[in-house]
Amino acid sequence: MISKLNDNHIVGYSNKLSVQPSEELDFMISCTDPKFNAEVVRLIHGDVNPNGPGHKDKKVPSNIDGSYNGKIQPIYSGSYIKINDSNKINFNQSFTFQTWIYLTNSNKNNQAIISQSEFDNNYEIEINYDGELNLSIENNDNKISINSGKRIRTHEWYFILIMYDKPSNTIYIEQKPLNLLPKDNSYIFKKVVISKYDIKTISGEILIGSSKNKNLIYKHFNGKIESPKIFGKILNHKQRKMLYEDKFSALSDESLIAFWSFSKNISSNIIKDVSNNHIDGITINQPARGMTGHNWDGTEINYIHKLEQYEAIYFHDDDLSDCNWKKDFTLKISNNWESGIYAVKLTTNDKTDYIPFFVRPPKGTHNSNIVFLVPTATYIAYANWNQKIAENRIKRYRDLINKPPPTNVYVQDHNEYIINNNLLSLYDFHSDGSGVLYSSRMRPMMNLRPGSRASLLGLGESAPIGLSADLHLIDWLENKGFKYDVITDEDLNNEGLDIIEPYKVVITGAHPEYWTHHMLNSLNKYTSNNGKLMYLGGNGFYWITSFDVNNPHILEVRRWHGTETYESNPGEYYHSTTGELGGIWKHRGLSPQKNVGVGFTSQGFDISIPYKILKENINNETQFIFEGIDEDELIGDYGLVMGGAAGFEIDRADKKLGTPDNAILVASAQDFSDAYQHAVEEIIAMNPDEGGSKNELVRSDMVYLKKLKGGAIFSVGSISWCGSLSYNNYNNNVSIITENVLKEFSSENSLP
Repeated sequence: MISKLNDNHIVGYSNKLSVQPSEELDFMISCTDPKFNAEVVRLIHGDVNPNGPGHKDKKVPSNIDGSYNGKIQPIYSGSYIKINDSNKINFNQSFTFQTWIYLTNSNKNNQAIISQSEFDNNYEIEINYDGELNLSIENNDNKISINSGKRIRTHEWYFILIMYDKPSNTIYIEQKPLNLLPKDNSYIFKKVVISKYDIKTISGEILIGSSKNKNLIYKHFNGKIESPKIFGKILNHKQRKMLYEDKFSALSDESLIAFWSFSKNISSNIIKDVSNNHIDGITINQPARGMTGHNWDGTEINYIHKLEQYEAIYFHDDDLSDCNWKKDFTLKISNNWESGIYAVKLTTNDKTDYIPFFVRPPKGTHNSNIVFLVPTATYIAYANWNQKIAENRIKRYRDLINKPPPTNVYVQDHNEYIINNNLLSLYDFHSDGSGVLYSSRMRPMMNLRPGSRASLLGLGESAPIGLSADLHLIDWLENKGFKYDVITDEDLNNEGLDIIEPYKVVITGAHPEYWTHHMLNSLNKYTSNNGKLMYLGGNGFYWITSFDVNNPHILEVRRWHGTETYESNPGEYYHSTTGELGGIWKHRGLSPQKNVGVGFTSQGFDISIPYKILKENINNETQFIFEGIDEDELIGDYGLVMGGAAGFEIDRADKKLGTPDNAILVASAQDFSDAYQHAVEEIIAMNPDEGGSKNELVRSDMVYLKKLKGGAIFSVGSISWCGSLSYNNYNNNVSIITENVLKEFSSENSLP
């Protein structure tokens, strides 16, 4: 699938998000203007809400400052397999091709199952526009097309077989559903003699799941293809029956040319041919692996234990792992640059864009007692979230709470580019309706911008998300004069405890939702020793996340039994990249309550509300948190994220879910509207009493807890918290509480 090139844009991406001084960073740019300018800025604040400080950045001199020639770089999405050595396969000789397919979208253009192309010569086994199995052969200007004449039903497994008998110049076509119905009109075995047609030898590359027209890859398949096989002869009825009944091992035919076993090397992009010819291949654009095949019987849901039932790969015409754009320039990171959040600022006469990156300290060093952990895993998961999808949800929420339509439904300027280029986040759906499992940073991430907002928040009025929300905290740190370093999720995942151990305090972003096991384990070790953690967000430590070891720009999530936009199919809950069980950490015994004292309990998108201090829990241990604040004050009845400090996505303490017994609940926000519903994973049976006006579990808790060896955790349980820091020129009780805790945690003194 190729991108549309009619939108006016300047966009780009870098080859890394995290970089150290003296390292280099490559930037790839697409620009519809003939010229563009580039410079480096340090980002301080991005939210342009007139009630806040506004956009702030500082120009930083760099080697890339200057003007560049603009060029359009298209995006070619769609996954497929490329076979490395196709010379051993000759469709000009007698052969049998057999596979199983699970078609998920038949209302598209022709979709290739396997193809071979060279110049104007093409050989394609495909599903045609009418949903029929089709053999298409094209030699220069001569073309023949033989189809089954029977429409294949979507979301069902079909046995697919094409045979060519060279002596008689005869084609055989068979399509047979796994679940054969009485008088099934989709089953056919068809014989066609093409005695007057000469099939030429083609030596071009072989593709599975797509076809090639000169340099364009197209005809992408939507659905599963299962372990194709090619024999160097036609098979008789008995042999074909053995294949259909999964008795391939008994066939042991010496004529086997290729058998691509998709259950081999699942965690990689390598496709193994297990025949004696070893005609291996590679996957392109990250099709989904570890997927159930036609013979999956439900006795095992972990593919590692029954690989023979996981021989399928799921292809989509909008999969994308890497844009593979040409490099425009290379930025050299100066040794004089402080650790922080930076961006390459791109400008034309009428357009501006930012490509953020994060400068960490050199490995093995630190410049401060404080480090901000940039939630880049969450940024990648949300990358290119299509805001148009939120429009129906906004209406439903407003109807629920009897709120009139918004006066200014916000749609991001760059949303058109997201749509036109088929860019997907882990919150979107593929063109066939299935959920997205993988996200990549090797492409423009259009909402990783200093001013990004989500239209869903405020039910159409919008509020900052992601980096834009985290810059609320960065701006506050700068204003208060705190010296800090930054590191990213990927740094923590790669280096573990070593990278955070030198710091006295780690601060999270507003929404640190996606965590690998290594990240969680490292953070728990840190606080279990002498480390202090300030969790200044909500819905954190929630989804089990994997970075692809071989392709670390790829992030994987398999959703099930959580608060989610979709759910992975049965038997497909295990990550292909690591082999671990996906879902939410709670279901693997690592609930956020165990990690930070509070865990996700609800989300709502109308308003945020203030906390009330629980005076009965203020003692010698906790009074430092509220120093300078009257205990009767409402905490955060203001803010840039829906008007308050507690809201958007919220967490609660719960001893049954793992909150430590010594955790002290110091404040809580309750009385949310029914736009906030209790988290679905905790609801045993549907009922009308799960909204914020009725369910006491729908609340945002502020918790303080100490660890045995001097570590401590302060958690606010709300994404909206940092949006309140700048209110009244940074002189407010949310700011005071945050400053009190940060000063105490980063000092040399023992905790009270």
